Amino acid sequence: PLRVSPLNTTQSKLPNPFNPITRITYSISNNEYIDIYITDLNGSNIKYLFKGNVLSGSHSIIWDGTDDSSNDMPSGVYFLTLKSSTFNQTIKMMYLK
Repeated sequence: PLRVSPLNTTQSKLPNPFNPITRITYSISNNEYIDIYITDLNGSNIKYLFKGNVLSGSHSIIWDGTDDSSNDMPSGVYFLTLKSSTFNQTIKMMYLK
């Protein structure tokens, strides 16, 4: 898992590479407003997975390989970003169909 200071936030995604879904698990030590979203290699937003307030603790969310319009995405490299006003963490994921 990746660690982000100062919130002691961790993120992991299982499995990687994935098909057809992946579970993103993260832990936040303080209550926080966060955005979790997927972008492609060009930096274009693909899908917002979550946007809102999160209580401290462990959480998980699933990405099913679709965009915001529920279209299946092609195989390739994608980036998951989890950010708030105090941190910004991006991890690379490989989607295989």
